Amino acid sequence: MADHGPEPARQRVTRRTLLRATALLLLVPMFERTAGPAAAQDLPPPDFSGVTSKAAARKLVRAGRLVEISLFPVELGGPEDEPMNRSYITPEAAIARDLAIGTLVRFFEDGVIDELQVVPEYKGASIVPSSIAMNATHSEQDGHFNTVIDVW
Repeated sequence: MADHGPEPARQRVTRRTLLRATALLLLVPMFERTAGPAAAQDLPPPDFSGVTSKAAARKLVRAGRLVEISLFPVELGGPEDEPMNRSYITPEAAIARDLAIGTLVRFFEDGVIDELQVVPEYKGASIVPSSIAMNATHSEQDGHFNTVIDVW
């Protein structure tokens, strides 16, 4: 009589692999860029050059096109209520910023960094930064973490 112990586990792995592959096949078309009028590559890049006041930025926040942030992350000691630390970026840029902050927090907790410089770059009179550079270093060690978040 043969031992059938490992066989069910192998079948489960095979089914799970097939389910994952099927799920991937179903999801891939959602992220592919295809030709056509609704394709993401056909949309013009956002232009916030006309956003020159906080009132205009807040209007776009209400419309969901911008979100308000602290330029120097509160999670890393930035002042929460300081008007000069407030800014507006796109929701997509906010996601990238959150990911970068998560990495910076981990690096800070691990002692890899102890200094952070945040440098927004602006186009014209717009108060919406076109990009935000985050440069982290350690005052007593080599190495650094640099990232640039493209906003528009």
